[in-house]
Amino acid sequence: MICCKEINEYIEFVEQNPLETDEEIKLLIKNIVKPTLSRDDVFFDEETFQRAVKYCEKWYYKLFPYQKFAYALFFMYDKNNTDIVTFPDILILMARGNGKDGMIMPLANFMQTHFYGVRNYNIDIVATSEEQALNSFNVVYNMLESNKNIMKKYFYWNKTQVINKQTHSILRYNTANAKTKDGKQTGMIIFNELHAY
Repeated sequence: MICCKEINEYIEFVEQNPLETDEEIKLLIKNIVKPTLSRDDVFFDEETFQRAVKYCEKWYYKLFPYQKFAYALFFMYDKNNTDIVTFPDILILMARGNGKDGMIMPLANFMQTHFYGVRNYNIDIVATSEEQALNSFNVVYNMLESNKNIMKKYFYWNKTQVINKQTHSILRYNTANAKTKDGKQTGMIIFNELHAY
């Protein structure tokens, strides 16, 4: 059985405060998360998950319990082949103004680093407009600019991409034009405003 304090605390919150969360969250926990936690073929990389939380909270902001809960799902793998993630597709639905860019971009930036440990893990942000994609990208860009003296040791960045010096992982933004997607060798794709697709 997988034991993760952050997952357990959020499940406990949902169960003790049924009016604070919607039915979809309750169904997610009941039908997907709890059964996954009891599977013996799933490996939870708690060490890397805790590194992610620490990195995001140090360079961005203190995470809410639901954010830590969602982040943990990114670090579950097939026990026999840790190159295979348990949840290859994760859909996060948020109301307008709830901070979707602020939630996903710190984690994406973490996945560029040696703390995540995957070289050339390229991340593409895709949106229907350049402005929307740039809003997401700027969460990371602005953090790097605000911490330039420290971050220049670890990253190169400009207005179009962020490159980790050690892993060579690239974070970049795109529009929905299919012609611009070939040959990018992307490890993670963030679809901003998925409903538009």
